Amino acid sequence: MGNDGGSIPRRNEMVREKQQDEKVDRKAQLLAMNFFCALSKQPLREPIVGDGLGRLYNRESILEYLLDPRAFGDGDRICGHIKSAKDVRTLNLSRNPKFDQTRSSSKQTLSFDDQPTAQFVCPVTRKEMNGNLPFEFNWRCGCVVSAQARKEMADLATCLACSQPVEAKDIVPINSLDAEVVDSLRQRIDERKQAKKQKSSKPKSKSKAKRQHSEQDAQPAALSLASALEGKGAKKAKTLAPLTQVLIISGVCFLCPGMFNALNGLGGAGQLDPRTTSDANTSLYLAFAVCSILGGGLVNVAGVRYTTAAACLAYALYTGSYIYYNNTGYGAFTIAAGAVLGIGAGILWTAQGVIMVSYPSENEKGKFIALFFVIFNMGGLLGGVLPFAINYSRSGALTDSVYVLFVILECAGSVVALLLVPPTSVVRNDGSHATIRQSSSARQETLEVVKLFRNRWMLLLLPMSFSSNFFYGYCFSAYNGALFTLRTRGFNNLLYWSASILSSFALYLLLDYSRWTRRGRGVFSVAAIFITSNAVWACTLVVQLRYTRGGELTDYPGGQIDFLDHGRAAGPIALYFFMGMVDSWYQNICYWVIGTLTCDAFITARYIGFFKGVQSAGAAVAWQLVARNVPFMNQLVANWVLLLVSLPTMAYVVMHIEERALDDRLMYLSPRVNKSYVTDDSFVGLSGAAKRTPLGSII
Repeated sequence: MGNDGGSIPRRNEMVREKQQDEKVDRKAQLLAMNFFCALSKQPLREPIVGDGLGRLYNRESILEYLLDPRAFGDGDRICGHIKSAKDVRTLNLSRNPKFDQTRSSSKQTLSFDDQPTAQFVCPVTRKEMNGNLPFEFNWRCGCVVSAQARKEMADLATCLACSQPVEAKDIVPINSLDAEVVDSLRQRIDERKQAKKQKSSKPKSKSKAKRQHSEQDAQPAALSLASALEGKGAKKAKTLAPLTQVLIISGVCFLCPGMFNALNGLGGAGQLDPRTTSDANTSLYLAFAVCSILGGGLVNVAGVRYTTAAACLAYALYTGSYIYYNNTGYGAFTIAAGAVLGIGAGILWTAQGVIMVSYPSENEKGKFIALFFVIFNMGGLLGGVLPFAINYSRSGALTDSVYVLFVILECAGSVVALLLVPPTSVVRNDGSHATIRQSSSARQETLEVVKLFRNRWMLLLLPMSFSSNFFYGYCFSAYNGALFTLRTRGFNNLLYWSASILSSFALYLLLDYSRWTRRGRGVFSVAAIFITSNAVWACTLVVQLRYTRGGELTDYPGGQIDFLDHGRAAGPIALYFFMGMVDSWYQNICYWVIGTLTCDAFITARYIGFFKGVQSAGAAVAWQLVARNVPFMNQLVANWVLLLVSLPTMAYVVMHIEERALDDRLMYLSPRVNKSYVTDDSFVGLSGAAKRTPLGSII
């Protein structure tokens, strides 16, 4: 105190004041709770469990706590209410494809300037689970969705992810900081414990106890698919599985369109004069174009089974017409049969597209598309072997016996088609449905078909659709049919369809490569097609410059090429092999791109019908160019220009796709649901911000 060498103390040094409560940043707290285990404080990693209060834990941390409650110093304070594994639920979370595993796992602190990408997203809205939006899980099944998604579909009494029944008391908000919500959750925990005690105290009859015991024994062995099919039996479940249905439709196309491709691949369907076949193909593809666009609605109304079976008989009629032509020389019947086949083909290929594209789940689309084309192209392979063997030592038109054999095989395809089941009966391995509609009407389908002509994505894919079968006229007639002898055409078909089979498998490995995003896989595939297709057409141009007419009067140096003339045949035959490879890649990517637009079978039917209709219009033009003897060089240039026009628009669509199509988020709902409102962000290019759109208006 004054002049004694000391100091004068301040008031806060002599009087203890009440300390103010430390303010906690609510946003930072929520961010941490959604990225770190509430018990171990380690980054969350699957398997993840949730308790009755909505807190998230690594399952291994909970197991360690149950074995030794003292393993974590504050374990009793955090999760003292957890007494056994039954007090938590393993959560079914949807992975975020944008999540950076290395970056998010290594960061132990979170900042708003560099907010990490969330590991998980809502399976319906695709919003990230990062604490900015409330999420919740179903106590019965453990499925996690955003509160926004459940609010939008509040009238549904089933889980949005797995279709199991759900009640309001089963919904557990995740990481809620609202004291009233937490208190109500504690009350629910007590109610569950109380109900469990009362249930265990009730005496059980012997029959009931025996039944319950048998049910418990059966549960671990139950398959998810068999459960989704409500116990219809393992054999029936396999029949209704997407893989089985794709195998069936592949077999149908192996026996019918496969044989048709084999005939066309011989050049003029094995006839000396290709004009009749070209005219028949023109009438075929014109009818095909019209019926394909309407075929989606017809398949939706009448189903896939009987329409496909009837369509197969049209292939048999067309092939049989060549027997009449061989014996009379009149081509009118063959041309009329081509028109009938166009009607049948429009229906069959629409049904085929529905099954191949909409039945498999997202991570299996590439595999199922490749599987179909492998089996389908074996039809062309077999169709090349038979004529090659029969006509090895002779020349001229195909004999009647070859056509009769093809007719028998195509009739067998009609019988196989009867094994198909409607889309509403198909349930995928993950429990989701192949469609969310039970039925459709002719009026509704007519309106939806009209809407396709205003659909942005269908219009962008017009060049792709038009060009996808355009090159067959040139490849089969102006190249294979003009340059090679009859037996060499059959040999070339072996190589062409073998290349298609091998390349389909190779492309499947890329399209289903899970480490890349779906957009990345699509961009890389389109780039590969751009490079290989242009290389093939450039090599074809080199060959085309050496001749202007084909057949026995060809001006190609040395005349028609036979496969035994190795020096002359090696290059042109190898080029035809690569034509088959590029053809397969192009067809595969076309179906895959359409598959990214939707997963619903009814919508797919319309999209595929539109695609096949435009495709057939292009093929009709191509075959008419052949029939009118348009110079081979002009046909080549037309094909090359169409390719260059189609690839940019295809790439644009691929650049705007997301990991899952919009309606794929509803595939877990009951098939009884006809309309639902969800956030439409399946294509980020639709608008800058997500918009609320009814599912029925998407198409």
